[in-house]
Amino acid sequence: GYTSWSALFETADAAERAFEYFANQHESEDGWGLQPSRPDLDLGDESVYYTGPAYGWPTAGIYFWRESNLLLAAVGTEAYKPELLRSIAEGMDARAG
Repeated sequence: GYTSWSALFETADAAERAFEYFANQHESEDGWGLQPSRPDLDLGDESVYYTGPAYGWPTAGIYFWRESNLLLAAVGTEAYKPELLRSIAEGMDARAG
C-alpha cells in the first residue's frame, strides 16, 4: 500500500529542526534503525530515502523531505512498486514547490 503525509510549520527553521528529528528517529538503533539509501534525491531543500522493515511492515520505502516550512513523506509498504512510489513523491514535490 501507499500513504503520504505533510506537516506545515510556522517557519523554515522549525521545519528544519523537525526534519532532523524525524530523520534521526528513522536512523537511530533506538528508532527504526534504517539507513539512507539515496542521499541526493533532488526533492525539496533536503531529503532522504529509506528502505527496509518499518512501521510494522516487513519492507517499506520512505521518501522524506523538506520544502521550506513544509515536511513531506511518501511511503510504500510490503509489495509496493519503487517506481510508483518515486512518481508519487515527485508529484507531491512538484505541487509543494
